[in-house]
Amino acid sequence: MRTSGAVREFTGSDVPDSVIAEVPDDARFAPSGANRPPRRVIVVRDAATRAALAGLYREGWRDAFDGPALDVAQTLPGAG
Repeated sequence: MRTSGAVREFTGSDVPDSVIAEVPDDARFAPSGANRPPRRVIVVRDAATRAALAGLYREGWRDAFDGPALDVAQTLPGAG
C-alpha cells in the first residue's frame, strides 16, 4: 500500500483483518494537507452504514466543489 496505485474496480469481497491492521502504519507515508499527518482510521463493515457515509461525503463534495467555487471563478477579472 505504500506505492501510489489506482483502484479501478472494487470486488465487493471483505478485506482481511490482516490487511486492515496494516493501514494505520502505511498511512504514515501518505501525503497530507498542510503536512499535518495525524489520522484516524475507522473500519465500517456494514454495507448500509457505508452507503449512508458515502451519501454524506458526496453531499459535502458537491457543496465544496460544484457550487460556490464555480461562482467565485466566474467573478474573477478576465473570467468568462
